Amino acid sequence: MIDWLTAVIPVRHRYINNGHIISVDRFGEEEWHTHKRNTCRGSFESAIQICSNDITECHQFAQNLFIDGNPTKFLQGHNVAGTDDVCLLAFLTVNAIFQQFELYDIAYQDGEYTPVRFAHGHTIVVNEFTERSIKNGNFSIKKIDINYMFELENQNDVDAYIDACAEKTRTRHGRALNSKGTVYWGKHSRRWAIKLYSKYNELLRGGKGHTLPQELINSPLLDYCRAKLRFELRLMKTELRKLALAFFDAEEFKASFFNTPVTDDEGNTFNLTPESLFNRYIARIDMNAQVPITGRKSLQLPTKVRGTYELWRTGHNVRDIISRPTFYRHRKELAQFGIDISLPPANADEHKSEVVPLVRILEARPASTSEIQEYLIN
Repeated sequence: MIDWLTAVIPVRHRYINNGHIISVDRFGEEEWHTHKRNTCRGSFESAIQICSNDITECHQFAQNLFIDGNPTKFLQGHNVAGTDDVCLLAFLTVNAIFQQFELYDIAYQDGEYTPVRFAHGHTIVVNEFTERSIKNGNFSIKKIDINYMFELENQNDVDAYIDACAEKTRTRHGRALNSKGTVYWGKHSRRWAIKLYSKYNELLRGGKGHTLPQELINSPLLDYCRAKLRFELRLMKTELRKLALAFFDAEEFKASFFNTPVTDDEGNTFNLTPESLFNRYIARIDMNAQVPITGRKSLQLPTKVRGTYELWRTGHNVRDIISRPTFYRHRKELAQFGIDISLPPANADEHKSEVVPLVRILEARPASTSEIQEYLIN
């Protein structure tokens, strides 16, 4: 699913005038100026930022439309799931913007810009040439977020996996960073970053931009997020330019590059899609093949005895590791939970049953969305 898109789309439209920001030096000379962005709100109050670039001489029409925001949330009101068809998202977003700001030229009834036409019950305001151009990927991408959901058995396993990734993984950026239940790799990088979190927990916590709209509160979307992990890849302008140079000898990354066969430095040929890009970057996370999942019982233990319990559970003789007073103090506290650390733990087979290979999460097989299909973009 595409969760964020910053793009420059070549389409002639009425100039969006929201003012300018001008920098003036100490002598009163203009150093630079830029167009201020305007806010376009979707039907569910989800907003996307827009502005006009490359103004023509008459200052009535612009040639390039700049968009920055979450097109999935803008169009359907939520980003629980969606499509990774970048060109379709861009076209539907531009069409919605044209409707709201009336960017088409109503003076040319039979000319290049037709005010309104109807297709499949939906109002389409861009002409056929523009529609075909956008759907063919004739626009530049400056930033893109790609994410997929993966399913585990229960929500406790999801939380445990997130904790395990925070402790046991790293990338070339360094060790993972855990912040309020979200794990980051390359959080402050200007090239690419990955984060892992529970969408279910995010929706429960709420906060600005992280709740379902009122119209969808009673929908099955929240329940769908239970027991699911979300990995999110962010590719920024510098990294996208690097990919464009490597695969296409181009200065900008075009949406038309997707669904194109490419060959990497190792001679492997693959189809460049949002999913294949996602998989290649997720594979850069170094992790142990197996990471112990914290049992549900240990999640209820006091923090001060949890380390002792984990040592005992994994087969260590805790008498040899911790001091005698600490051993008896922890033994007394753990006995309240039905755990006796003076006895050997369960057999090795039972330990192994609590070890789940992390690699199965990273196969990039999105969870099925059939149960919430009516809430997604067609």
